[in-house]
Amino acid sequence: MEDSLARELEYVLPSIHRYPYKGRDDFVEIWDYELSIPDRDDYFLMTNINKHTFEHDFVGTDDNFFLETCNEYCHLSQSLLIRMRSAEHEHARAEFTNLISLAAVQMGLPHALQFLGSGDYQLGPRKKQADDAYVPKVLASRPYPSVVLEVAWSESASKLRADAERWLTVSNGEVKAAITILVKKHSFDIIIQRWNIVDDALVIQQETRIMKQDSGVNSRASVVFMGAPFIIPFHMLFLRPAAPGTNEGDIVLADTDLIHLARDIWGDQSLVIG
Repeated sequence: MEDSLARELEYVLPSIHRYPYKGRDDFVEIWDYELSIPDRDDYFLMTNINKHTFEHDFVGTDDNFFLETCNEYCHLSQSLLIRMRSAEHEHARAEFTNLISLAAVQMGLPHALQFLGSGDYQLGPRKKQADDAYVPKVLASRPYPSVVLEVAWSESASKLRADAERWLTVSNGEVKAAITILVKKHSFDIIIQRWNIVDDALVIQQETRIMKQDSGVNSRASVVFMGAPFIIPFHMLFLRPAAPGTNEGDIVLADTDLIHLARDIWGDQSLVIG
């Protein structure tokens, strides 16, 4: 069955640059060039890279740089999607994962979750990395995480939607929820969404929006929230019901939690809740 990553990207990431793969030295030159572009895309695409070359030059090398650049590889179309993570992207990923970790500690489960980072997962004919992924430690050997996180520092939500759908459908329900964070480049706007499959259809079960407002020259900027708190159902993350009579329950990220995410992404620790 045909599965063309390159063709899919014509829709979800139409503006990214495409280069034929000519070896690792040439790849590094392309990487440096892409990084130098003002207001660049987060991605570029390498074409004409067969499975053996991908596994030898990117997966099988001792230089982690090459593997860490990979976002998604499709052996049928011989296409490799490269991601260049920005500081804002990493701040969003790290702080959101930290909020989940703190919530687990507060409910008395400090060691119950395995934080998987951006490991490789086989999704049909493709290898795919999440920005972060979580699974109960007692089930860490299962083929897929229970919840995945995808982050985009971009004006377009198309790639995030496509990623969420692929995680939820190709894993055959093993991934219970896909969480996406869209940080818009040219406006102080963060959109957090929780995606699920309901009646065989991809749906957004929750959306929380974080917006920065300028309060004037002599006042600190404030942050307003729509759709808060952001909730991750306990059973989706831990793959079991919460134990009655304990502190276990849904992870609830209120304004007082999400303000830390906004401060880290925008690099402004003086932000206050509006």
